[in-house]
Parts: sequence; C-alpha cells; structure tokens
Amino acid sequence: MNNEQLKKPLVYRVWFKLVLIALVMLPAMSEIHYDPQDTSLVIFQVLSSPYITQFEWLMPITKLILGLVIFSQFFLKEAGSKVLLAYYGIILLIIGIGQNLAMTQEYGWVLITGNLLIEYAVIAFVFFDLFKGLTKYMKHDLDPKRLWVLIPMLLAFVEPYVIKNEQIVFGLNNILTNDTGVTYCMITPLVIGILLIFIKGVHLPTLHIISFVGLYFGIVNMLTWFVFNPINWWMGVLHLPLLILSIYGLIGSSWEKHKTRLETNS
Repeated sequence: MNNEQLKKPLVYRVWFKLVLIALVMLPAMSEIHYDPQDTSLVIFQVLSSPYITQFEWLMPITKLILGLVIFSQFFLKEAGSKVLLAYYGIILLIIGIGQNLAMTQEYGWVLITGNLLIEYAVIAFVFFDLFKGLTKYMKHDLDPKRLWVLIPMLLAFVEPYVIKNEQIVFGLNNILTNDTGVTYCMITPLVIGILLIFIKGVHLPTLHIISFVGLYFGIVNMLTWFVFNPINWWMGVLHLPLLILSIYGLIGSSWEKHKTRLETNS
C-alpha cells in the first residue's frame, strides 16, 4: 500500500461507502411483523406521517432557527462554521429518530433503522469535525462563482407545497409553518450549499460524507416521486435541491482534494 492510499480519508474509500449503503438496506423495526415485500409501503407510511410532525408548534420555530443559522453564515467570522456544524449535528440527532419513527395503523410503531444509522454516521463525522475544529471558514473564503447554489437552497428552504385533493401540489399557504426545519431532505441541501460557498475553508471529508448520503436520499426521492408515485411529482421537484447540491458537493469535495494533492506534490 503506497503513501497516497494511506492518506486517503475514510469517506473517500469505496468499501466505506458500500458499508453505508449496506446500513440503509437493513430492515425497518416494527411492532407488528410485516412481509419484506411490503418494505416500500411501510417506509412510505412512516415518512408520510413521522412522529416529529405531531408537534406542530415546533414547525415555525425550527424553520426560523434554520433560517437564522443559514443567514448568519454570511456575517459571522470564525464562529460561522461552528454554528453550522453544531446546528446540523444536533438537528440530525433529533430528526434522525423523529422523522424515521411513526405509529402506523397496520404495523404499529415502526422505525426505519437504515435511515437512522446512515444519518447518525454523518453525525459522527460532523461532530468530529466540530470538536477538532477542522472546518474553519471566514467571509473572505466566500467563492462568488458558487453563489448560484442559493437558488436551489431557497427552493429547499421555502418548500412551497400544499396537499389538495390528497395530492401534493405547489402552494404558498404554509411556507412559514411547514416542516422544512425538521426534514432531512430540506435541511441538508442548505448545509451543503453553505459548505460549497465557503469551500476554501471547509474540511473536505465532511462535505463529502454529507453529500454522499444526501445523494442516496436524493436518488431515492427521484424514484419515489417521479417513477413510483408520479401523481405527486411536485414533491420530486422539491427534492431536486438535495439531488443537485449533493452531486455538486461530491464533485466539489473530490476536485478540491485533487487540487490540494497536486499543490502538495508540486
């Protein structure tokens, strides 16, 4: 094994990514046994009515906190990265369980084990980065060429949808009180977007692992809303920021790592 392989961060290794994918494939834990063939239905029921959404008073509060955290990144100095990573780690601890747990009519309490484990794996890397102080960006690290990511970030934050005639459609009625602040698929593209904008001061493995897991969920949602449940295609549109920014995050973290290696060897 050469020095390059020894120095390769864990999150860039193929075998580690395969382990993460294997975690996602673990069966959900349910109070009442279900046929493995019904797995997709069980997961859909959980994510359609997750436990955390029962606390309606949390929705506007968590969305406000999310907005403040993202907005603050353009004004804070050294503390900006710590605020972002601390927020993301803590909110994932909460929604990792709260969004993947639900009481269903057919199966009782159900926990989507795979989603929980892969999200908690991300938390481990986020907190490692936070406590080691690996990500340290400041205002001068802002890359103007990457500000286009604010467009998909805005779509994820606003999350304009309503349920009409049992269908998910575009709507602005509840943009201040919807579930953006407790939804992994809306929070994550905002975090990735900030890390991309300030990528010069970002610990690249952290961006890479967040983007890799985000890409998995992005692909799953594209299949869910555009292929298997096209009647609710608008929800697929709302998940495009996750897909787009996760891909860009993977490319960006890999390219910046490559540039750093070239500069080191030159």
